[in-house]
Amino acid sequence: MTRTPTSAAPRSASRQGGFTLIELLVVMIIIAILMAVAVPTFLAEKSRARKTQIIQNFHNIELAIQACSLQNTDGSYAGCADWIPIWKYEPTLGNLPICCATPEVPANAYDINAIDGSNTIIWWPDETTPYSGFETDTWMQDGGKKIWFQFAHWPDGTITRKCGEGNRPTFTKTAEPGVPGSRVCRTGKW
Repeated sequence: MTRTPTSAAPRSASRQGGFTLIELLVVMIIIAILMAVAVPTFLAEKSRARKTQIIQNFHNIELAIQACSLQNTDGSYAGCADWIPIWKYEPTLGNLPICCATPEVPANAYDINAIDGSNTIIWWPDETTPYSGFETDTWMQDGGKKIWFQFAHWPDGTITRKCGEGNRPTFTKTAEPGVPGSRVCRTGKW
């Protein structure tokens, strides 16, 4: 039995090998879902990385101040809560944005202040002021929140590591509340 060839039906001109609208919409929805998961995670990691950098800078500042204080025969931090002696002991800190003793520290800048024996912050310490503690602070943006960080070495040897929301507070040893919704300051300390 012989077969006679049949002619194939011509292809429709409307289907030439592209994607349908439904297929494109499904792909766009999948991409949107992945972005909804990835973007907040990325932003949280960025905030945590900034916090880690702040903590490392605080540690380097502390080491430089401690090294400077070893030069004082009375064991105080006199003359050490200033950037010039700190740069002498830790030159890499020269790259930090710094601020003088003002009520409002510029974004991401670092401030250093002395603390005297009565736990009072000395905003303008001079070389001869005998003080036995210091504090350093900075702040960063965490989403829509302004979060400040403070490291303090008090005259009695107590060390506090605090964080909070808003403008720089009057620093004390008392605990600070956490910041609701913050990625970097949940408990009021770091």
